[in-house]
Amino acid sequence: MIASKRNNRPDRRLLTIGVLGTSGKTSTSLMLATMMKSFGMRVAYQTDLGSSDGVMTDTCEQSLPCGEALINWLGESADCMCKAAIIEIDDHSARTGGYDAIQFDVLVVTGKDAPGEDFGPSSLQCLTDRLTTSGVIIAPEGNERIDRVIAQADCQSLGYGTTTGCEFGANIIDQSGGMSTIMLSAGDTSAMMETALCGYTMASNIAAASTLGVLLGFSVHQVGESLSSLRSIPGRCQRMVDFGRATVVLENGGRPDRIQASLRTARATTVGGQTWCVLSLGDFYDAHELARIGSMIERHSHRCIVTGDSDDEAFLRRAHLILDGVKDCAAIRLVADPRKAISWAIRHAGPRDTITVFTNEKAKSPKRDRETWDELKNIVETERQSVEYREPVPVHGTKVSLKLYR
Repeated sequence: MIASKRNNRPDRRLLTIGVLGTSGKTSTSLMLATMMKSFGMRVAYQTDLGSSDGVMTDTCEQSLPCGEALINWLGESADCMCKAAIIEIDDHSARTGGYDAIQFDVLVVTGKDAPGEDFGPSSLQCLTDRLTTSGVIIAPEGNERIDRVIAQADCQSLGYGTTTGCEFGANIIDQSGGMSTIMLSAGDTSAMMETALCGYTMASNIAAASTLGVLLGFSVHQVGESLSSLRSIPGRCQRMVDFGRATVVLENGGRPDRIQASLRTARATTVGGQTWCVLSLGDFYDAHELARIGSMIERHSHRCIVTGDSDDEAFLRRAHLILDGVKDCAAIRLVADPRKAISWAIRHAGPRDTITVFTNEKAKSPKRDRETWDELKNIVETERQSVEYREPVPVHGTKVSLKLYR
């Protein structure tokens, strides 16, 4: 509170937006920043991939700030004449009072489940106490846990989703060739948009961002045009396309449901080829989650490669736990070197195939996270140079299905 008073309550000089949830926080935050900038607003943001005070963009070596550091950043952003500040919420910091000196005008909830642990208040419950009297919560529709928290908070709320019945929706019309055609809807108004961010998870994030855009008074057509300008997010459905060679998708993974969603998206956007999965074993999975991941990668991909650090003593133990959920263990290839695993997949994949690479690393800092994705991009580009160009085999007799929407 002392830092807040010293900076003349910077959270009240800005439109303060908090983004929280189990997944999609970084993507939604960057979508919101892109959309609001296109509307002519100077925007500050804090995410796992970097931050901006409205003038300078930075990828610092520290993790997401909270407490006094966040207050000082808000003060600098207000001094830079920003109109809004977008803050990616850390779940642990929210539950331990890291945002108690800030009042939020809007809370955007992403993901399917309400964030929080089995015991004690969730981060959403903690942050509803920090919502202004006229504040709004934007949350996915049809989630009982989130709806119960919002009802207890007795505040205004708006719901979004990816189905036709939602008041604010983003319905996928088609996704192929690495592009999605999405119909945005807000009440009785709709607009079409095209984006390179594919999958229902990204469509849900787009719906959340479009809800705030409409709330700010902009039309659905303006919102769709601005969101379609965001072509790529590092480590979030980041596609690397090269004609005549396999497409590589870089994903951070981190949770079983996110891995499943990414593989489903890869399979839906792959035409006439196979889906490959290169999975690095994270050190934060328990035995049950590893077995579940093994079942997922076997079910949703044609070829699976499990990799990790060869110096890690727990690599073989975690690999065996993954195989506990696999029916055909011989179909899973183990490679104790992530670079060799990516190289082998690129050399053996066909030109129409899609290779999804999961790092499963927790973000330690924006700088470290960006360096990881740049390093993977260089590995992929280097390995592609050693692969001869192959003409894609034409796909004949492909079944065409038509979808009718009311």
